[in-house]
Amino acid sequence: MTYAEIPIDEAKAMGATALFGEKYGDKVRVVVFDKDYSMELCGGCHTSATGNIGMFKIISEGAIAAGIRRIEAITGEAVEQYLDEQLGLIGRLRECVKSPDLVKAVTTINEQNSALKKELEHLMQEKAQAMAERLHEKALDHEGYKLIMDTLPCGGDQLRNIAMMLKQMNESTIAILGSVSDGKPSLCLLLPEAFADTKGLDATKLIREVAKEIQGGGGGQKTLCVAGGRNADGLPKAMQMLRERI
Repeated sequence: MTYAEIPIDEAKAMGATALFGEKYGDKVRVVVFDKDYSMELCGGCHTSATGNIGMFKIISEGAIAAGIRRIEAITGEAVEQYLDEQLGLIGRLRECVKSPDLVKAVTTINEQNSALKKELEHLMQEKAQAMAERLHEKALDHEGYKLIMDTLPCGGDQLRNIAMMLKQMNESTIAILGSVSDGKPSLCLLLPEAFADTKGLDATKLIREVAKEIQGGGGGQKTLCVAGGRNADGLPKAMQMLRERI
């Protein structure tokens, strides 16, 4: 059943559902399949027979509100154009993977990618371990603790890992580490718990104070934290400020 061209306020009073995000005029159509099941405002077009529609292809389905889902579809010539585009895409993918069996080719690529990621992670771990060992060897004495301050050729995400390695090598290690990756600076501060308690220091507060020099911010724990920023030129000053504060 369809109620044609009735005032929108009257339609809403009937209990018709308005789709989220849709815009309606002062007068609307109300389409009712079953008043206990579906009564909706309709801003679209209609056809007198389904045969006039031709091909019909659902292209998306999803939730638009609690308990309400929306299906979007195309019809007629739009479906033909859509299928042509999809077939063209499949053809290009086959050329890229050099195989007519796309499923097998993509599965193989995913497996190779997973293996390479694991190998890369292993190599990065070995690199971090080597850097930590070199840093440990050149640590300086600072009030009975081992002080390490250096800028490393690695990504910012590795600084925390290296700091943890240094802590495992010697619980009395103080480390101020910096790095620049893709133009973005990172800063890491490691404090021995006893040192932090004796001096009344909090690594998180300290690194947040100096992170403004690299136009960034950070956080973590009382004895280990990391900061990232946008201004690589400010990294040397930020590291020196941490050195002065400890």
